[in-house]
Amino acid sequence: MRALKIIADQSIWNISDALKTLAQTIPLDVTVFPPYEINAEVVRKADVLLVRSSVKVNASLLEGSTLRFVGTATIGDDHIDLDYLSRNHIAFASAAGSSTESVVEYILASLLELHVHDHIDLSKVNIGVIGVGRIGSMLSSQLKKISVHVLHNDPPRQRYENHLAEDSSWQTLPQILQHADLLTLHTPLTYGGFDATHHLINAATLDAFKGRGIINAGRGGIIDNQALLAWLNHDVSRFVILDCWENEPAISAELLASTQVVLATPHIAGHSVDGKAANTAYVFKALAHFLQQGVQWEYHHLMPKSQRLLVHDHLTYPTVWHRLHAYVEQAYPIVDDHLNFRASLMGAGPESIKNTFNQLRKAYPERRSWSCHTFAPSQNGSPIDKICNNHLTSLGFIPQS
Repeated sequence: MRALKIIADQSIWNISDALKTLAQTIPLDVTVFPPYEINAEVVRKADVLLVRSSVKVNASLLEGSTLRFVGTATIGDDHIDLDYLSRNHIAFASAAGSSTESVVEYILASLLELHVHDHIDLSKVNIGVIGVGRIGSMLSSQLKKISVHVLHNDPPRQRYENHLAEDSSWQTLPQILQHADLLTLHTPLTYGGFDATHHLINAATLDAFKGRGIINAGRGGIIDNQALLAWLNHDVSRFVILDCWENEPAISAELLASTQVVLATPHIAGHSVDGKAANTAYVFKALAHFLQQGVQWEYHHLMPKSQRLLVHDHLTYPTVWHRLHAYVEQAYPIVDDHLNFRASLMGAGPESIKNTFNQLRKAYPERRSWSCHTFAPSQNGSPIDKICNNHLTSLGFIPQS
């Protein structure tokens, strides 16, 4: 039996270990490449291609190849020409849904940072969630659990799910631009059709937006970054948090340098270790199913340890959000990501920005999902402490008994 030839992107978390499990059942010929070395020549005689988002899978890469299966260890697929795969009878699988929790935690950590630095008041803010699929739905649910007010916008769902018309929190784009104080973006990136999202947030929509803040941990091209910079420059009270940038990794140095980009990170919202492990596991399972191999990959022994979170009871916190922030920043110190990103890229030229952006993603430090952490509940019994304990539990942290 001829060995199955697999080309894999080395940026996929522990992909070599996963494929060793598959090799126990069928003969494999596996070669792992850095993403920038995956080209048409490399792919031409392969049966399987496994990638992440930095590899563009299209006709120029695949024409004349012997590929039968393409898998991407990412939740998005805008780097994949799905029509080409379909026309050429190449099976496809993504890791859709696998790192949803990690992205939601990134947004929640960002919101707490915004609160403690007086950009928003989580007790009063209206957060507009644009794109209410897997990530947007989970984010909305988590925000409601901690009593933060949410508005929703998702035109395809609003057209086809009649019951949403009766819920005032579901609004059209013009409405949500009027009523939301802060927007967080979670749509796919699409270029054509009735619901195209490329440059959904542009000069016109920004002009109509009555709020002051935007978070993009979705896709960079959803926002016209030049229009965004002009919008920020027009009013110093405006702010953005950007994990996703237009033209990655060749991002705008001018936008990065803006002090109104209060948190800037290199597309790592979904990069918790748990999210990356789930990415690999999803693609492995899909490939094993395609090959009709009833094998499972066990990876939990590869995971780093979680931690026990502590907050000193003698400290006084002005709001429950400040106390919650004190816990959350131990599990995910998001400001460290921001400072490292800024320090690494400030003053760099275009080529250096591209290389450093990619390197920061590749060498991203280990971060565990919140559901892996225990916390010591406060014993003070104050209202703030009780609410904070409940919020931590609602967000997935495990109370220590």
